[in-house]
Amino acid sequence: MKKIISMLLVVALIVAMAAVGMATTSAAQTATITVYDVNGNAVTEEIEVGEEFTVYTTLDVSQSVSGGMIGSVQGTQTYSTSVLSLVDGVSGEYGEIADLATVFPITGTATMANASTAGKITYNASTPSKTDAFKFDSPTSKLIVTTYKVTAAGSGEVKNTIKNLAAADDELTRIVFEGKTQTGKTFSIGSTLTDPLALDHAEITVHSLDGTTETIEANIGDEVTVYTTLNVAQSTSASNGMISSINASQNYTSKVLTLVDAVDEDGLIEDVETVFPILGEKAMANAGTKGVIKYSASTPSIKDGFVFNDDTCQLITTTYKVKANGVANVTNSINILAAATDPIVALVKNGVVQSGAVINMPASFTDPSGPVPTTLTVSVTGPDGKVTTKEVNIGESFTVYTVLDITASYSAGKATNVEGTQTYPTAKLQLTDSYDDEYGEVDDVDSMFPLLGDKAMATVQSGTITFSASVPKLADGFLFNSSKSKLIVTNYKATAAGKASVVTALTSLTAADAIPGTVIVKNGVTQPGKSFTMFSQYTDPGNPEQPTQPATQPATQPATQPATQPATQPATQAPKKDTTVTIYGLDGQSHTMQFNVGESFTVYSTFKTATPIASINGKQTYSANIIRNTDAVDEYGVVENNTAMFPVLGTNAMGRVVVSGASGEIRYNASTPYLGAKGYDFSADDTTLMVAHYKVTAKGSAEVRDSLVTVAAADASLTRIVSKGVVADGYTIGGYASYYEPGTVIPTEPTQPVGQILLGDANGDGEVDTVDATIVQRVATKVKVPYAEEILMNGDIDNDGELTVVDATFIQRFATRVKTPYPIGEYITR
Repeated sequence: MKKIISMLLVVALIVAMAAVGMATTSAAQTATITVYDVNGNAVTEEIEVGEEFTVYTTLDVSQSVSGGMIGSVQGTQTYSTSVLSLVDGVSGEYGEIADLATVFPITGTATMANASTAGKITYNASTPSKTDAFKFDSPTSKLIVTTYKVTAAGSGEVKNTIKNLAAADDELTRIVFEGKTQTGKTFSIGSTLTDPLALDHAEITVHSLDGTTETIEANIGDEVTVYTTLNVAQSTSASNGMISSINASQNYTSKVLTLVDAVDEDGLIEDVETVFPILGEKAMANAGTKGVIKYSASTPSIKDGFVFNDDTCQLITTTYKVKANGVANVTNSINILAAATDPIVALVKNGVVQSGAVINMPASFTDPSGPVPTTLTVSVTGPDGKVTTKEVNIGESFTVYTVLDITASYSAGKATNVEGTQTYPTAKLQLTDSYDDEYGEVDDVDSMFPLLGDKAMATVQSGTITFSASVPKLADGFLFNSSKSKLIVTNYKATAAGKASVVTALTSLTAADAIPGTVIVKNGVTQPGKSFTMFSQYTDPGNPEQPTQPATQPATQPATQPATQPATQPATQAPKKDTTVTIYGLDGQSHTMQFNVGESFTVYSTFKTATPIASINGKQTYSANIIRNTDAVDEYGVVENNTAMFPVLGTNAMGRVVVSGASGEIRYNASTPYLGAKGYDFSADDTTLMVAHYKVTAKGSAEVRDSLVTVAAADASLTRIVSKGVVADGYTIGGYASYYEPGTVIPTEPTQPVGQILLGDANGDGEVDTVDATIVQRVATKVKVPYAEEILMNGDIDNDGELTVVDATFIQRFATRVKTPYPIGEYITR
C-alpha cells in the first residue's frame, strides 16, 4: 500500500512540475496590452506573441455639438514599439497611412495621417462643409481603427490623445485646443479591443459624388459589382457630354473587401475595357496600393472625346469579393476632369467642381444600362452639320461615303488643292482599310479617294485620318461637281456597343479657276462669300470617273478681291494681356505666360536620352484658333529652314505644319545612316530639339505640347526607345519646353507686395487653393514639405503662430467658396 501511495505522489509531483513548466512557457509567450482612452480609462488583455489585434477608438461630441458634426480633428495614437508593430500599411516617402478609409472610417480620405515616427501615429482631418461635416454622434462612431501585431513578450500600451477638435460652424468653435478641453465643452472618447459595430456579415455601402449612398448586406465569399456612372451634359462647357481627360480614384475598405478584377505584377488593371467601358484602352489604372484604385485617361482630339451624356454612361465598373465580416465603404473622387473643348475647360480642378460645371456621378450595385447592348449606333457628320444615323451589330462592317460638290463657289467644280480629316472613336470602331502599322500611311489611296487617286497622301493615327492632295496644273484639277463626287470612302467594323460618331472636315480647299486659285476653305474656315456641299452617307452615290478632257476654260479672274487689310490703327490704350499660353515639354511639365493679341513668342523644346539615336518622329501640337505658327513654310506646309527649327537634326529633318480647324501640328522626322556615337546626340542637359515661333491671333487660352511617336537607337538593331509614344522598358527620356533659350537665366518677378503676405498662400505661388490646404495639413502632421518657413506661415490663418488643422480647414473653406471670418486670399500686413 505504501508503495502505491509513494508512486501516486511521484506521479502527482511530475504532473505538478509539468504544469509549472507549461505555465512558465505560456507566460513567456504572451504580452500584457493596455489600451487607454484620453481620459485615462484602460482596457487590459493578455495576447500571444505573433497574434494581431485591433484597437477601436470612438468619439462622441453630441453633448457639445448639435448632431455631432465636427469640422476638424487632430490627434495622436502612440504604442509600445518594444512589444508591438503597426500592421496597417504605410506608403510614400513620409510614411503616410495607405488605407485611410479603413483606419479612419468616418473622416476617410479627408484625413492626413503620418506613421513615420516609430511608435506614433499623428493624424488630422478637416472639411470645408458645414452640412456634410464629420458626424460623431454616438459611442459607436469610430475615430481611428488600428491593427497591431505582438512581436515580443512583456507589457505594452496604446494611448490616445486629442490635440484639437472643432465644431462644424462658421467659426470652427473649438471643443479642444492644444490638448485642453474648452470651458463649457464636453465629449466622450473610448478605446476597446472589441468592434463596437461587430457584425456577423458584411455591410457594403457605395457613395455617390453628391453624398447619397446605397447599402447591401453580403456574406464572406460573395462577389458584388459596383457601377459608377458619370453625366456631365448639364455642364455649361460640356453640353454634348464629351470630356477630354480625367484623373480620379476609387477607395474601398480592404479589410472587408478584395478586388476581383485582375491586376498585373505592377499593380495595373489588366482588362481596362471591362473596368472602364467608355474610357477603354486609353485608361491607365493602378490598383497596387491597398484599398485604392487610381486611374486616368485622356484624348488629344476634342472630336474624339469620351462621351458621358446620360446616367447610363459607366465610368468605372469594379467587382469585389467579401473576405471578412464588417462595415465596408466604396467611395469615388475626381481630382481633374476636363471638357473636350479647345481651349480645354476644367470641370473639376484639384477635386473642386468649377463654376458652370454640373457633375452627376452616382454609384450603385445595379447595372444602369440594363441588358448588355449588342448594337452600335453610328452617326456620320459633315461640315454642314447634317447627321445620318445607322445601327449596326457588334462585328458588322459598313462603308461611309463622303461626297463633295464645289460648284456653288466655282461652276466648273474643279479643285487644285484639298486637305481634310475624318475622325472616329477607336474604342468603338475599327478602320478596316489597310494602312502601314509603323507610319500610318494608307496603302490603297485609289480606293479610299476615288477622285484624288494616287495624288492623295493619307495617314491614320489615333482615330484620325488626315489626307491631302494637290496638282500644279489647272487642267489636272480634281472634279467635284455633283452630289455623286466621292471625296473619301472609308470602311469600318463595329467593335463595341453604344454610340459612335464619324466626322469629316475640310482644312483647305482651293478652286482650279486661276493661279493662285480662289480659296474656298482656309485653316478649316469657309471664306466669306464661298460655299460648298459635303455630306456623308451609308449608300454608294455612284462612281464618277475623272474626265480626260478638261472642262470649259475656267474664268481667269478670281472672285472679287476680299478685303485683305486689317485695321492698322491699334486702340489708344495698350490692351491688357488677356491671352494665356501654356507650353508642355516631353516631361509633361508646363509653363504659362500671358500675351497681347499680336505679340510673338518662341518655344524652345529640349530632348535628353543617354543613347545616341538614329531616327526620330514627333510632333508639336498647338491651339491654332488662338495662336499661329510663323516659321516659313512652302505651299504644302513644309518647313523651309529645318536647320533653324531643328538645330541638332539639321538638314536631315523634315518638318511640316498642318492645321485642322482649331488644332495645329508641326510634324517632323529625321534619320541618319550613322550608327554608334555618330548618331544624333541628345545626352547633354538643355540639348535643343526644336525651336518654333508663334504669334497670338486671338484672346483666350492656348497650349503648345511636345510629344514623340517613335525614337530608334543608333545601334545595329535600331532598337526602339519610343514606339507609338510609349517609352520602352530600360530607357529613360527627358526634355522640357521653355519660353527662353536653354542656358538663359529666366527672369523672375516678385509674387507679392513688399512687406505684405497673401493670406492662405502656403506655397507662395500667388494663389490660394486646395493645394495650400493640403500643405498646411501636412505640416500639422509633422510631414516634411519643400517650402521655406516664411512662406509656409502665410497659411497661419488665425495668426496664433502655428500651422494647424484649423488653418487648413479655413483655407479649404475659402477654396470651396465657403464664407470665413478671415481675409483669406487678400494681401495683408503682419
